Amino acid sequence: MAYSQKAFEEYVEGAIPDKSDRFLEKWPRPKPIAEGVTLAFRIVTPYSAVTSPIGEADRRVTWIPNSPPKRATEIDIMITSPTTTVTGWHGKNNMGTKSAGSYKLDNGETVWVVYWFIDMPDLSTTTKGTGRFYKGRTKKDLESDNLRALVFGEAPDGSRVIYDCVVVQKGS
Repeated sequence: MAYSQKAFEEYVEGAIPDKSDRFLEKWPRPKPIAEGVTLAFRIVTPYSAVTSPIGEADRRVTWIPNSPPKRATEIDIMITSPTTTVTGWHGKNNMGTKSAGSYKLDNGETVWVVYWFIDMPDLSTTTKGTGRFYKGRTKKDLESDNLRALVFGEAPDGSRVIYDCVVVQKGS
């Protein structure tokens, strides 16, 4: 997990002691969930967190529909080995996932991006995180109608997960 090189140089480099590269975290590949299939990453976005309108500049983006109310959209990033026979994307038949796309890596593996709607995860046991301000950023930057929080975690199967949440200011 890393900042883009440009974002690292503009906002992070030098702002965090002992942070010498753009990587936030590196981790070992999770164990396969089935022969030749690895669930590498999940992104979970609750229905209530989708607050940004789609603008004209966003027209080239493949947009995934928001989940129904009181549910969440889970985006799964899967990797299949070159020797795995694939007749569609993972979870298409037994989980009702939909494909957002795929591409082949130089090593012959294929990365798949699929999504589906899930019950809202219980985040009541999450621990308190830490935040920091980067170059040129202040508490004033937190005054926004569309403030986001990304909560990073690890699932029991070893895959990583990001919960994409909207931040509601106290007194709002």
